[in-house]
Amino acid sequence: TTGIVLYDFIFFFVHWAMHDIPFLKCIHTRHHSKPNGTVEARDTLRHSLVDGSLQVLVNIIVQRRTIWGSIKSRLARAIHNIIVVWMLTESHTASPKPYIWRKWCIGVREHRLHHFADKVSNNKNDFRFQRYQQFFGYLDNLRACWNENDTKHK
Repeated sequence: TTGIVLYDFIFFFVHWAMHDIPFLKCIHTRHHSKPNGTVEARDTLRHSLVDGSLQVLVNIIVQRRTIWGSIKSRLARAIHNIIVVWMLTESHTASPKPYIWRKWCIGVREHRLHHFADKVSNNKNDFRFQRYQQFFGYLDNLRACWNENDTKHK
């Protein structure tokens, strides 16, 4: 589980950069460019080579060792991969079931809103649509609070 939390933490910054840095935004656009505006489970794989490679690189980084420094077992890496793929697939599906990770993880539950950000809200500060953390959402909540406090002090 620590690998999944660490993956989600690191990928938050990668995903945020893919939305805010113009060069990376071009690379990530394919993932959000569904012609009919829907989001389906297979959209988990709808991305550019660079986009997918960044995701795999983050996974490799967190899969190498445990937080105590020892090498992760093959079983631990396999379980990690199964859970991450399941969570990513569930976050992109319109199907009502399975409802396992969406029930417990705000990032999984609200990721579909993130895909509709450009279609629904032109307000860059509407954080309901600007979730970059794929699973847990605590960094998105901190970012929203930070921006809210920043806006109040201006």
